[in-house]
Amino acid sequence: MAENTSPTPSRKPKAQQLMAELAREQNIEIVAAAKGKVGQPTKFTQELWDEIIDRLAACENIADICADDGMPSFYTVRKWWRANPDLKREVEEAWIDASYFMHYVNDSMLAGGAMSTGDFKRDAERAANNRWFMAKANRRLFGDKVQVDVVEHKVFMLPGDAIDGEGY
Repeated sequence: MAENTSPTPSRKPKAQQLMAELAREQNIEIVAAAKGKVGQPTKFTQELWDEIIDRLAACENIADICADDGMPSFYTVRKWWRANPDLKREVEEAWIDASYFMHYVNDSMLAGGAMSTGDFKRDAERAANNRWFMAKANRRLFGDKVQVDVVEHKVFMLPGDAIDGEGY
């Protein structure tokens, strides 16, 4: 018998195949953007770090910051803050600062102010995403309140013959 070398046709609908291919291509682009620039890792300087922290505190996305010329890649920034607890603390403080700022951004966006895109559905989604981040970055002020009810249960022992017997 001759060996069949032709690929097995996919049983997925054509639209699903196209969507899967598009998703693979977008994933490759996202990974390439996250890895950043080719070359030697950027050397740490306090001025560069201060700019990153200031931009984070102003609600700028770390991926957008790292995509700019002269900025280190996301992986380099992550290595810096993972290696130094003081830098990680500064990042966390910047996120807390950003959460305060986001409250006013959301208010402006949803009121149709300067931060609005003009598309209410998009603004509502952005505001919801901001609220989620605010709750994670500053749980004490913006997180969901949790109510804990303490319930005391009294133990009651049934006599041994209660189940087999006539009952009560």
